[in-house]
Amino acid sequence: MVKDSSVDSSIDAEKFSAGESPVEGAEPGGSRIIGRILPPAVRLWLQTQVDHIENLVFQLEGRDRQILSGYVPKVVLAADRAVYQGLHLSHAQVQASEIRINLGQVLRGKPLRLLQKFPIAGNVVIREADLNASLQAPLLRDGLRDFLKQLIVVQGAEHGLQPYLASLVEGDTVRFQTAGVAIAPGLITLTLLPEGRPNPAHTITLRTGLTVRDGHILVLHEPTLISGGGLEQQDLDDFELDLGPEVRIESLQVAAGQLEISGTVQVIPAD
Repeated sequence: MVKDSSVDSSIDAEKFSAGESPVEGAEPGGSRIIGRILPPAVRLWLQTQVDHIENLVFQLEGRDRQILSGYVPKVVLAADRAVYQGLHLSHAQVQASEIRINLGQVLRGKPLRLLQKFPIAGNVVIREADLNASLQAPLLRDGLRDFLKQLIVVQGAEHGLQPYLASLVEGDTVRFQTAGVAIAPGLITLTLLPEGRPNPAHTITLRTGLTVRDGHILVLHEPTLISGGGLEQQDLDDFELDLGPEVRIESLQVAAGQLEISGTVQVIPAD
């Protein structure tokens, strides 16, 4: 939906259902073009960015002249069960602002493109089942690989972790045949079984609290490494992962069976 003047951040799933593009307060000519072309183009662009998405509703806000120039002051969006490059999210409700797009080309039938980076602020819910479904995704495996390599470098010698973790990382590849994540209030447990070691006694488990510092540094708080089927346990030092300057997490809640995250991320257009 495109609103002509007033700003309304609410989303009505029935009113803004798929394929519906009502126009309120339309100026002659201009909004009819926007209402007919821009919402379907935005919807198509959103759907091409993800592998799967359900219950997608969104609202475009701004004056006709702004939007016709390619400037969208605000987009409010909600979706369920989204999958992006193999990463699963149960629910997201976000608000993006200061968006500039190639509307002139869109009106000529070209695909929608972003012209500059912009912030997205909102809330996401990641359930335990989402994380387990995401463990084979390349993005998560790469992140897990980098984490394990950093853990070996930073704390490996001090705590004697190499014999346990080296079996999970080979060069730039993470090697595990089964994995599982469990989320309890204030506690995340990651269990990995290295490739070629079918015996459960070879299971490696990392149990940790999770907090955020300075908005972009993820802190594994009081992590514990359990190996040998629970026969050996190592208490590790707190471990930090820098998410980068484009991320600002305002709140991170580790609840029963899910993570609830609020914050802002800068979206950078593809080259």
